[in-house]
Amino acid sequence: MHSSLKERGFSIIEILLSVFIFLIVFLAVSYLLIDTLNSSFDDQERIKADFFVQEGLEAAKGIAANNWDAFRPGIYGTQLIDGQWQLIDDTSIPNELAKDGERKIIITDVPNNKNLKKVESLVTWSSLTNQSKESSAITYLSNWRDYVTQCSDGIDNDGDGNIDFANDQGCSDSDDDDESDDPEPPPNKCVDNDKDGYNAAAEGCGTPDCNDNNSNINPGANEICDNSIDDNCNGLADCQDPACANASNCQQIQPNVIFNDSDRPICKIEAGTITVMGSVVLPEGQSARLQLSYYIVHPDDKRTDPIYLDKGIVNNNDTFSVDIPWPGVRPGERVVEIHIGAMLLDIQSGNPIMSAGASLDYYWYPWVCPPPPLVGDCIDADKDGYYTQGSDCRPIAVVQASGNIKAPKGRMKLEVITSQITYGVDGPEVFVKVGLKINSVLSWLFNGQDVDGGETYTAQLADITNIGIRGTAWYKNSLNRTIDSDVSTPYARVLVKGDSLPNVPRYGEQKPLSEVLSAFVDQNRKIDIDINQVFLIFELGVTDLNSEAADFQDLVILFTFTPDATTTCQCGPFDCDDTNTNINPGKSETCGNSIDDNCNFFVDEACQ
Repeated sequence: MHSSLKERGFSIIEILLSVFIFLIVFLAVSYLLIDTLNSSFDDQERIKADFFVQEGLEAAKGIAANNWDAFRPGIYGTQLIDGQWQLIDDTSIPNELAKDGERKIIITDVPNNKNLKKVESLVTWSSLTNQSKESSAITYLSNWRDYVTQCSDGIDNDGDGNIDFANDQGCSDSDDDDESDDPEPPPNKCVDNDKDGYNAAAEGCGTPDCNDNNSNINPGANEICDNSIDDNCNGLADCQDPACANASNCQQIQPNVIFNDSDRPICKIEAGTITVMGSVVLPEGQSARLQLSYYIVHPDDKRTDPIYLDKGIVNNNDTFSVDIPWPGVRPGERVVEIHIGAMLLDIQSGNPIMSAGASLDYYWYPWVCPPPPLVGDCIDADKDGYYTQGSDCRPIAVVQASGNIKAPKGRMKLEVITSQITYGVDGPEVFVKVGLKINSVLSWLFNGQDVDGGETYTAQLADITNIGIRGTAWYKNSLNRTIDSDVSTPYARVLVKGDSLPNVPRYGEQKPLSEVLSAFVDQNRKIDIDINQVFLIFELGVTDLNSEAADFQDLVILFTFTPDATTTCQCGPFDCDDTNTNINPGKSETCGNSIDDNCNFFVDEACQ
């Protein structure tokens, strides 16, 4: 039994020893294999690095040859831009070497020689075991242009049109460093047939004449820009010559449309048509599609959708004519406008080829043109507040674009509806006083005292009168503001019959404008007053109209004018159907019923 145990233990030791020896041999072989692989990888990286070193030197040569002045001392990277090497700040060469690849071009001056630079191309990288590696090469580059004579440098140094020896008469040979030495021409060689001071082409005779039989053609002549001749012998004729850049026939023609008429008023009361004419400007040989458009503003708070008219394919200098409808002017109208536009379009894509469209505006304003006279009774058969003409009519107050009111002869009544303004939300009351301007002459009403609402003032106007209001708000040294209604300002608004009620917010505990004017507004939020009544509403407290404090009830005034009898007058807003209360200028257009519900001479407009 003991003998058997000893023999078994001896076998295990032998096995362990064999394994140990195998491991030693395996590790030795593995180390040699890994070392061989690392050496092979390093050799491959070094071959690539040597290539990048040489490439860096070649790049430096190219950069120095192209621009020696930019070849300054420093450390740079390189980059190929538009086929030419350039010096850059970034020295990395990513994806070219295994790890941390970098190429530096190191330029240094050579003492006492401005035309010589020392250039080192240095490539560094890291091996797989993070060992730093490098490869470099050094060369010297010179400014070769500084060593080349004028007669062999490829440059026209004396500006005579000839370059270097054998072409420039100033060069005796290629080593001559002065192109400007023009020797005397040999006798009997220089011929000037047209006696213009320029000779036929011959060696030593100066700048040659390209046509020695015409004294008007020579290198000293001025280029004539429309005769198809190279007058100044520079090889360029007419618009090809830079001297003709500003000539009218050489200007690039821009596509355009030119209307025969200009913006102007049309004092035409009756409806009809307006004939619009114009012409097309295009570069020769180019065609385009002409598109015209128009829209009508009628009345002043409403415009029609644009109408587009395709006038087909046009060429340069083509003319066009189109009839545009004129809606006429109705009693009580404050503005009628027609806006006409023109655009040239690309035939294929339909895109505009003009930088901006051409435009033409026709307009009727009561302060430019006389209003339409009416003779006859002011008749409102359907009692909707809109009239047909008659013989016993009334003149009406006209509000101009500036806010000035042209009041008719007769009695004027001014009422302060309200004046609500505090300094801050629910703060102390601000003092407000009212001035009346009659033909620009100012008078302070109510003894210049603060107004709160309920104050009235009446006067008799002897003739048509310009009327305006000055509102002034004051609080200690913190607020002192004056607004005039008869000069264009966003802080005073005019409201007449049919205008929409402005949508302004409530401020603090003050009444909103909608509540202040509730007795004067219909169910459609339209101002419902007589045609000879005018509201003025003021914002006296703030300058920022986007502020919640801009409530426009700091001062609200109602004018009522009672005109004297007259023979030339207007009945007020015109009713195109005085037998139907659902048809008048105050109604909205009902789509699909083929009726002009709002009396603007358009049926079912703005309907999709």
